[in-house]
Amino acid sequence: MAYHEAGHAVVGTALGLNVLGMDILPDGDGGRGHTRFAPPWPGFSPRTGQVSETEREMVRRFAVTFMAGFAAETRLGRPSTAGSGYDERDVLDRWIALLADDESQQRSLAGEYLVRAGALLAESGRWNAVVAVAERLLQVGSVEGTEVRALIAAGGGVAPSSAHAHDP
Repeated sequence: MAYHEAGHAVVGTALGLNVLGMDILPDGDGGRGHTRFAPPWPGFSPRTGQVSETEREMVRRFAVTFMAGFAAETRLGRPSTAGSGYDERDVLDRWIALLADDESQQRSLAGEYLVRAGALLAESGRWNAVVAVAERLLQVGSVEGTEVRALIAAGGGVAPSSAHAHDP
């Protein structure tokens, strides 16, 4: 679970999202880990049929970010489709549904975003950042955004100032 959540944080940061914090603590809804990001701007709330091109870009970034948990599990050699099922459903229902109406097109986009997340994790230094964040999560259970960003930078991940260079 720590690597899953770390995958979200590292890919999200690489795509210019601002991680607020993360944990690997169970919740009352059956969740076992959480990574929270700030909205990209005040009032960000894209709605079906009314998504601007700027919002579409951010929706794609969030979709890739939330597919990165499963991508990290896969890279680690311990993929859990049961554990990542919530993320996939959330990505399809919350994000990809804003980009495509057709279910087969939505599934295709989910696959593309999973591949993109895996590619981002494979880029230089990113996996070291995942390991650094996951190890800290395993030590303390919950990490605030400032520390997460510092761990990512120290681990060789993308610094937030250069994060927008990657386009999903």
